Amino acid sequence: RRDQSVVPEDVVAEEKVAIKGTVMGPGCTVGSRSKLNNCVIEANVKIGPNCIIQNSVICAGATIEEGCSLNDCQVGTEFKVPASTKAKGESFAGGGE
Repeated sequence: RRDQSVVPEDVVAEEKVAIKGTVMGPGCTVGSRSKLNNCVIEANVKIGPNCIIQNSVICAGATIEEGCSLNDCQVGTEFKVPASTKAKGESFAGGGE
């Protein structure tokens, strides 16, 4: 479902993905059973399966690995958020790996 969202045609959303109130850039992928709610997702972001991302900004080229739950977070450019990260109100930046 894509309610009140801006999702470019080249975004790859796997099965059972919910996207609400979210603006996405081109070249993104969203893994199966992930939910995006009220987010800004910049270009070429990779979101793994089983993620819940709410009220957050994900900068260009970032990777959110499987099973993450992010609420009110900011993820910097090219940053990799490790699998199963649970965070609220945090900023992730600084090159990732």
